[in-house]
Amino acid sequence: MGVVDRPEPLSAHQHHREDPVLPPGKGAYELRRVRLTAIALTPLNPRRTFGTDEERTVLGESLRKAQLAPCVAVSRPAYLKLWPEHIQGIGDADYVLINGERRYHSALHVGLEELDFAIRDDLATSREDLVNYVLTENLEREDFDVMERARGVQQLVNACAENSAIGAQSRAAERLGRNRSWVTNQLALLRLPAEIQDMLSSGELPERDGRRLARHHKQHPELSTADLLSHWKVTRPRRERTPRELPSPRTAPADSAHPERPLPTDNTTLVPLMTAGQPRTTRPGIPHSVVPAAALLVRRLGTTPRDQARTLAAGLDARSLRELFEALRRHL
Repeated sequence: MGVVDRPEPLSAHQHHREDPVLPPGKGAYELRRVRLTAIALTPLNPRRTFGTDEERTVLGESLRKAQLAPCVAVSRPAYLKLWPEHIQGIGDADYVLINGERRYHSALHVGLEELDFAIRDDLATSREDLVNYVLTENLEREDFDVMERARGVQQLVNACAENSAIGAQSRAAERLGRNRSWVTNQLALLRLPAEIQDMLSSGELPERDGRRLARHHKQHPELSTADLLSHWKVTRPRRERTPRELPSPRTAPADSAHPERPLPTDNTTLVPLMTAGQPRTTRPGIPHSVVPAAALLVRRLGTTPRDQARTLAAGLDARSLRELFEALRRHL
């Protein structure tokens, strides 16, 4: 089958590869084999990362063997009717890619010259419709990072605002099947300093912590990047901090009768709480059936009461320690 720059639609018997999984949508569309030189990329795609060289090689070689899902594009006239200001970026391309850019880059990476495309001019009915399609398709992908998603949401809000700025975020939320507060949280991430946005993209900074920082930044816009990162390290949940960031536990001075022992490094050499022949007792309000599991849990805290107390002090704040002490006193 020859390859042309302006190909005609392929008939069923001409399409020699296995049947692709076609994208969902309304109305008819054309399946074409198109040279990659006839394809332009849209700036509407919020994605900025398309895999490592190794990942692009693996995907590209799989496309060389069989392309199960076609990329999705719209024709040049349909696209420029909505975005005439993009004409310089589109150049002489016949089609504009709106879904499948990772496949496109992977194909170029391994030297492929053509791919299968579903031509979906039915998607280009309005700016709002097309941006919504591009963003919705990307939201389904696991490798769509936090900031890419936030930029996509911003594009959709902008498209909705072209009809009416009032209620644009609510309309964007409705299109995405989310609530308005979710959209607001996404847009807030875009106001964080660039360094913090990079940390969100890489996963170094969890998204929930990014949202907290965005709220703090809104309340204190004068804070620098360093100030915001310091605030994050101090206020993020204790369970997420590294051992170096946790406050040092208060240790009691060792005495000759009970010298301080190091915390156990594993669960294989723990000293049992009860010696052989020692009667097993239960405390008021504690079912006998839970005693064995409780004994194992306590042993994991340390080999002596002093060790166990030191472990708890490292993991709880002062208020929690006081509440634990008062709760324990009820079982004496």
